[in-house]
Amino acid sequence: YGSAVFPQHHKKDLMVPRQTDVILAVEDSESWHRQNLERNRNHYSFVGSMGSRVVSWVQEDFGARIYFNPFTMINNMEVKYGVTKHSHLLADLTKWDSLYTSGRMQKPVCVRHIFSLNALIAVHS
Repeated sequence: YGSAVFPQHHKKDLMVPRQTDVILAVEDSESWHRQNLERNRNHYSFVGSMGSRVVSWVQEDFGARIYFNPFTMINNMEVKYGVTKHSHLLADLTKWDSLYTSGRMQKPVCVRHIFSLNALIAVHS
């Protein structure tokens, strides 16, 4: 999401690389962080050194229930990615639990994968 997702034709003189923001909705936060810590420990702050259980606890029990890894390089692109549970994302998008992720959707958004869109529409219509 954000202005770095789509080309900004009116800003041709700004050739500065920009950080792309990504939100990942996962089913099992602890399992996802465990696997990601094994592959990408350098993406995490000191919290990652305490293990996936602590990372998922910080994610799920504090603030907007999303854990961000900023300033990571993925495929030669600077990325800030946030991890949240499917259920927390749906709750914020439909009930505005924290307005954090739903607020991010007020920016330009490029959806790469939608999980069970038909179920979401059916349940919340």
